[in-house]
Amino acid sequence: MGLFSRKKNTDAADAAPKKEKGSWKRPANTAFKQQRLKAWQPILTPKTVLPTLFIIGILFAPIGGLLVWGSSLATEITVNYTDCDTLTPAANVQDARNNLVDVPHFNYRLRSSESGKQPSQNPQYAFIQNNDNPDITARSQCVVQFDVPYDLDASILFYYKLTNFFQNHRRYVQSYDSDQLKGQNRSIHDLQNGNCKPVATTNDRAIYPCGLIANSLFNDTFSNLTLLNPSAGSPSTYDFTANGIAWNGERKKY
Repeated sequence: MGLFSRKKNTDAADAAPKKEKGSWKRPANTAFKQQRLKAWQPILTPKTVLPTLFIIGILFAPIGGLLVWGSSLATEITVNYTDCDTLTPAANVQDARNNLVDVPHFNYRLRSSESGKQPSQNPQYAFIQNNDNPDITARSQCVVQFDVPYDLDASILFYYKLTNFFQNHRRYVQSYDSDQLKGQNRSIHDLQNGNCKPVATTNDRAIYPCGLIANSLFNDTFSNLTLLNPSAGSPSTYDFTANGIAWNGERKKY
């Protein structure tokens, strides 16, 4: 039986397409994948910028005018009672009304149609300290009396304002003792060398709970306003309500 040695067909092997190493990772040759999409690159010149600014100004000027007009219809009375507890305490409401003093910081922002009117007197306040009151929350009170220059239209909103109170400050956020909150016994030395400073101890006694977070909770309560000198009849009370004062989205958060 004869033996034959066949010659390799090198031409067929060379004709087969060769795949380049890593070619399967190459993005398709399209305008999107090869970043050849058309783009608009405007050239900013005075002829194009100035007309655009004038058009935007003409569109938004009426909106700004409406906002200013709406703000001029509002009346805002601000009374700062921060130093009320430093006054000489009175025993009851009647005694407090007889010892009213002027509030040092206040502001009246009247609506434009009534800008010529001014309050008959500055706001006044007095402090009441009655430790015999069975209601603990009513033992310390601040009575504030202020003048309303004209009749206010509904609705009347009541706000409180805090200044120099930064809850997102790093030192404030860290001012607590986690072990103390878990119920573990913490010594005065532990609290003084922890994160609770400067509200860690008082008179060589530990504060429970310690820290700025637990001891800076705003817990003032406000009673309804009382009209002392109505045009007819006895003093009347303006009843405030907590209904409809927050958006539905905000209510769901809390």
